[in-house]
Amino acid sequence: ILEFTSLGFIVLLYGIFGSWEKHKKLFMAFFLVVIGNIALMINYGGTEQDIPILFRYLFPSYIVMSVWVGLGLHYLYTYLTTRLHPLLPSLILIILPTACLVTHYHENNRNKNSIVLDYANNVLQTPLPDSMLFTVGDAVSGPIQYAQTANGTRDDLVVLDRELLTRDWYCLHLLKHFPNLTPENILTIPLEKRLSHIIDANLSKIPIFATFAILEEYENIPYGLVYQILPKGTALEFEKVKQINEAQWEQYVQRGLLDAGIYKDYMVKELVEAYGKSKNNLALYYSSNDHVEDAIKEYRLALQYNPENFASLFNLGQLYNQNNQPQEGNVLLKKAMEINPDFLFQTGAGASQKSDFALMPAKPGNEQDTDHYHLQTGIQYGTIGNHQKAIEEFKK
Repeated sequence: ILEFTSLGFIVLLYGIFGSWEKHKKLFMAFFLVVIGNIALMINYGGTEQDIPILFRYLFPSYIVMSVWVGLGLHYLYTYLTTRLHPLLPSLILIILPTACLVTHYHENNRNKNSIVLDYANNVLQTPLPDSMLFTVGDAVSGPIQYAQTANGTRDDLVVLDRELLTRDWYCLHLLKHFPNLTPENILTIPLEKRLSHIIDANLSKIPIFATFAILEEYENIPYGLVYQILPKGTALEFEKVKQINEAQWEQYVQRGLLDAGIYKDYMVKELVEAYGKSKNNLALYYSSNDHVEDAIKEYRLALQYNPENFASLFNLGQLYNQNNQPQEGNVLLKKAMEINPDFLFQTGAGASQKSDFALMPAKPGNEQDTDHYHLQTGIQYGTIGNHQKAIEEFKK
């Protein structure tokens, strides 16, 4: 129904029954393709959240169904020509493609949608010359690799995909094309340690950046849309970091990001949210360095990209409350709770004096309950990007 509209679904059923009656061998071949495709997806091993993004794996079924729709139109046309004026069946059959065109035009018209290209170019122009850039995720890695390979953008930049580092063939590719940057023993390193192994081998050689936070043994400094990865304990002057980020964001091209008239599929939405996450991370950096006004400004910019972003709503609400602005803070925290009611919040008793909202305190007495509380609180802090708080809870 989503692909062919409700009218097309009726024609599809007509084509299925017609092919069963008139072309049984063709019907069985197509039927086996669809059943095999469905069986593959049932055994895919993903989660319920993956279902909306796995449509691409159903292309064999879509092709079969398109043929069935075509057969349905043929059977319908043949039936009508024996009973109506020859022109009328042709006019009737125009209705289905017209319905599909009208229904899906907004989604398929990408005339003004430059979000993917702009994001890739923005990220690629951010790192310093002759740097290494780690990426992760289809929505992020794909456009960046395409822009660099097909468009020849930033040939000086070594772009590595974090997930592919777990594949031996990818590591062999790196050994062949980047022998000076890839440790010779990379294939003998445990999969989960290959990323840090490459970073450690190059941290003193070239600047390293990532589109995601690499935790634990490194400093992750906001650098526009990416992080600069530095040795643990490296201290940068706050004003320098602020100046770098202001310069980066000023040069970014952001066509159509906030234009509601441009259709954004799930991957494009992911890129729009990436801008918001980068602003959220920058705000966290500012607030951790006691630059409250700068942090508030960045949180508000983050919420422009995604007004429903729980992390920014929560972090900004907490920041307002910590700075004696409970009226503004409570509004944001209430909205955050509506978006994610499972977060460890409570109201009223046990809340701080500055606010009606606070993180649920650990239950006294029972050591196991207390440990579980710190574990869950650390996980929740991690989900909103407040990694320092998460680490504190995990240590407890």
